[in-house]
Amino acid sequence: MNSPKALNTMIHAPARLGVLTLLSKYDSCDFTFLRDTLEVSDGNLSSHLAKLEKAGYVQVKKSFVDRKQNSNYAITKTGRNDLADYLEALRSLLAGHDLG
Repeated sequence: MNSPKALNTMIHAPARLGVLTLLSKYDSCDFTFLRDTLEVSDGNLSSHLAKLEKAGYVQVKKSFVDRKQNSNYAITKTGRNDLADYLEALRSLLAGHDLG
């Protein structure tokens, strides 16, 4: 694969790539952790999470903590597999380039 067109555009957006990367590292992350770590606004993160959920890449579990709604997100098997495929496509695209 040597064409950028082969990169999964659902994952390629920086915020969505960040979300999936964090969720692949941790069992789950709450909304506030994701927002603060990725340094994005509430609205921006909500939009990206909705797209990832609709694509089947993340699942959300909503609960209440001290009477406040708490949303926890986890990566799905599909999300994990497609993230791995994306990273492999990116490695392939960069293969042979001297980035140093």
